[in-house]
Amino acid sequence: MKQEYELDLITNPSLLKVNYDAIVLAVSHNEFLSLDLEKLISATGVIFDVKSLYPKSNTDSRL
Repeated sequence: MKQEYELDLITNPSLLKVNYDAIVLAVSHNEFLSLDLEKLISATGVIFDVKSLYPKSNTDSRL
């Protein structure tokens, strides 16, 4: 990924202690179910769930 897109992958975002402005769930891997999105998102951030992995009430929008 780094070589192609110059992006570093994060294996455990919970350890970074960062609040994200946006979280886009573009795949429905079960590993994402263990993430506490409320702790990762900023107060004004949005969560977009493309694959409807989370309940609708836990996201701002989804397909």
